[in-house]
Amino acid sequence: PKAKIKEAISIQEKINHLQTILGRQIETKLSDLIKSAKNKDDVIITFLALLELIKQQIFTAHQEALFDEVLIKRNAEADIDAENHAVTNATAS
Repeated sequence: PKAKIKEAISIQEKINHLQTILGRQIETKLSDLIKSAKNKDDVIITFLALLELIKQQIFTAHQEALFDEVLIKRNAEADIDAENHAVTNATAS
């Protein structure tokens, strides 16, 4: 019998991956993120990572109406906070 080997990916790895992907875009669709999933486990990990990023207010999720596409956007306030933090650290050095 052939053994199936599952590739394990942590939520933290998926968070880093999502920040890289979504950092280059103004917004993206949840369905586009899920579309790239290899299996059910990957869908779940992607969703959990996205929930964590929304909880940390790095991204926001918006849906106009029931059954409409869910849009994921980078939180503009998080960008400003990150820039201010970088400036503060640079001037403190």
